[in-house]
Amino acid sequence: MNTTSIGDVKITYFGHSSVLLEGAQMSVFVDPFAPAKLQKAVDIVLHTHSHFDHCDEGKTEKVAKFSTVVAGTNCRHPCRLLKIGEQVKIGNVVLVAVPAYNIGKPYHPRDANGAGYIIAIGSTRVYVAGDTDEIPEMKKFKCDVAIVPIGGKYTKADPVLFRQLVQQQTEGKTEVRILTP
Repeated sequence: MNTTSIGDVKITYFGHSSVLLEGAQMSVFVDPFAPAKLQKAVDIVLHTHSHFDHCDEGKTEKVAKFSTVVAGTNCRHPCRLLKIGEQVKIGNVVLVAVPAYNIGKPYHPRDANGAGYIIAIGSTRVYVAGDTDEIPEMKKFKCDVAIVPIGGKYTKADPVLFRQLVQQQTEGKTEVRILTP
């Protein structure tokens, strides 16, 4: 588990695709798959897609409370279904479901309705990519923090190459932090 704070958001990475975002009043857990021992239940759970390692009902129940909003674009268990492009406000959190897919690979095809999320907590906008390649839509996303998959079987780059890519594209204007579990 590794934690950092950027702007109004405390970000904790639990491993695999499990990321907890905490603001002053609300908390959002994306893809609660990796073991997580939380001090308190979260307000929002988001699933990026229906694969077992991103959408596990048992693990969702462990981090949720009665009033927790559970959402996704194609969950395998009861949740609020979102459409790609849909914007939702829950408490003081604004989230937008954005596309996530692989190009030229069968794992996460575009028509499977996988999602990433742009999550605004306070004045900080966090993009959690989900399982995706670098896709054309990403160029339009506005965020302060990008949490993207790197170095895995279904993803596009190893951490060193990713860091170099980001630094080249931002000409050193962006801080790159790689969080490891």
